[in-house]
Amino acid sequence: MFEELATTQPAMARRLATELSDGTFAQASLFAGSRYSGRMTAALEAGRILSCSSEGRKGQEHCSCPSCKAFRTLENTNLVIVSSRDHQSVIETGMQNFQRLRNDSSRLFLSRSVRTMLLQYHGVLMDQSGQKNQTAYDAAAQAGELLLQLSNLPSDASQSVVDKLVKNLRTVLKPLFAASKRSASVSISQVRAIQDWSDMTSMDNAPKIAIIESIDQATEGARNSLLKMLEEPQPNIWYILLTEYPGRIMQTILSRVRKYFFPAIDEAGRARLLRDVFFVDPSQFDTLESYFLSGGGVDSAQASRLARQFLDGVSGKTRYSLEDLAGFASWVDETGQISYVFRLILQELEQVYLQEKISSEKAKGVSDIMGETLNQAMVYNQNHRLAIEGMYYRLMEKFNE
Repeated sequence: MFEELATTQPAMARRLATELSDGTFAQASLFAGSRYSGRMTAALEAGRILSCSSEGRKGQEHCSCPSCKAFRTLENTNLVIVSSRDHQSVIETGMQNFQRLRNDSSRLFLSRSVRTMLLQYHGVLMDQSGQKNQTAYDAAAQAGELLLQLSNLPSDASQSVVDKLVKNLRTVLKPLFAASKRSASVSISQVRAIQDWSDMTSMDNAPKIAIIESIDQATEGARNSLLKMLEEPQPNIWYILLTEYPGRIMQTILSRVRKYFFPAIDEAGRARLLRDVFFVDPSQFDTLESYFLSGGGVDSAQASRLARQFLDGVSGKTRYSLEDLAGFASWVDETGQISYVFRLILQELEQVYLQEKISSEKAKGVSDIMGETLNQAMVYNQNHRLAIEGMYYRLMEKFNE
């Protein structure tokens, strides 16, 4: 159990394995931690173990029961994921790795990365109108067909065959990447659909697993519906919530979940993953996030430079023209990396505060404005360019107080 997680989060792997073995794993859990700390990996493995139908080898790593086999490629019909992560960067990295390595591990990583995104187009989440998201659901179905081709691809397939399959997959996924940038929040319709699904009896009474990511970015209606769902969960269903910001979640929700806090992966773990799993030089990337962003075409060094220039501009340290602002806002909007860039700006703000160049009151005010802007952009799907431009003028006022 949790062999993959144990390489980077040994304490958490032991705790989860013990609770699942003892049958004490709660029906509602919250996995909190920074990006790329293993929360989704842990949630998926917990789901596999809970769904395992083997009597003698329940939950073992190489269990070959139908449920475990389906879970390894995330083809289990009793699994639903609502996720707002940076799918494009991870999937683009996965496609490049498969083209480069063409081995079973890179094939599996690509397949699971794509299906993690596709599971938010599970049939149970289909919009009641049947039309609103039809284009996305059609694209998800086409992507699923290409993943079947990927799984059946011979191990000795030529480079040209691999490249063609990846090209087709990238084309099909394009509208889904665009949709994920436009809609980052958990909606009330999604939560209600999961509730309806929870109330239905599954075939053979098989366990159901619902993974909901970034619940801190949910709309008010979604939060209230989730609260009702967690109050009296149906038997044989498990809810696993994922978040980077547990402090933003309603206390009434927090009181109904068992909490797990995932620390950031240390340097040794980062190097091990880059070297032994992705076969790249660990010295090239200071974080796992920078590695995946690079695969998605985002230059981490450029992002840091733009974030620093923005903060210097609003603080009056350097001249920052309207053209600079427009260029920065457009870059963030095009890349879809508003959350990442905001974290970089806050890191720069922390350094300014530690150097005693700004008061604690002013630093908190700036942080609050940025947090409010990000929350509104995510929850209400606000245009990122407009959000940044509006925030710029608010921050200038705060610095000039």
